[in-house]
Amino acid sequence: MENKVLFWDFDGTLVYCHHLWSSSMWRALTDGPTGENITLEEVRPYMQKGYPWDLPDLDSSSLSTPELWWRFMEKHFYSVARSFGLPEEASVRVSRSVRKYILTPHFYHLFPDTIFVLKECHHLGWKNHLLSNNYPELPAMVEKLGLSPYLDGMTVSALVGREKPHPDLFSIARQESGSPEIAVMIGDNPKADVEGGKAAGMKTILVHRDLPSQADAVCSSLSEIPAVLQEFD
Repeated sequence: MENKVLFWDFDGTLVYCHHLWSSSMWRALTDGPTGENITLEEVRPYMQKGYPWDLPDLDSSSLSTPELWWRFMEKHFYSVARSFGLPEEASVRVSRSVRKYILTPHFYHLFPDTIFVLKECHHLGWKNHLLSNNYPELPAMVEKLGLSPYLDGMTVSALVGREKPHPDLFSIARQESGSPEIAVMIGDNPKADVEGGKAAGMKTILVHRDLPSQADAVCSSLSEIPAVLQEFD
């Protein structure tokens, strides 16, 4: 039997989070009276950049423990807090509290067809491997969300020190999944998932977004994927 592996992105693909990073920053800012009048829409422009995956050519292996990774992110959170005029002490407090909101399972929601499609893909002979640009605690979050039974493995950028679309991350994911003969990258990001996957020699599927891309297939919902995979075999 051929070793066939689907590499799944996480946020925006298997789950949705309603502007997770922006809303977590906003919650941290409005924890106390200092930031009472700040709105989510005011916060969002500051949270569009500032993550390790914005610099995919950067070797971030030095950040591959939770405390080091979050210390890197806290510098960005601190600068955002200062941009809103918070004093030094309050900005430090805010920068350290964003993490607890990011790691709150309540803010994550599975798409209605996530579990069904992961099970169906297994039934069709594919392995499911998570491949995500994300924080180091993602495996624990995946467990809390009930996804672990449907995944055969995962590769998380923060634990590797590379970010999609860097080829090293795809190469590591291939090795960790058993060097499959057939590989498909599924995600919602035309650059990180589609361009990165194609450069790694994978078939690609863009989901949940109707954007210009080089994807081999575009699916408005996950439930369309099993039929597409039968065309890839």
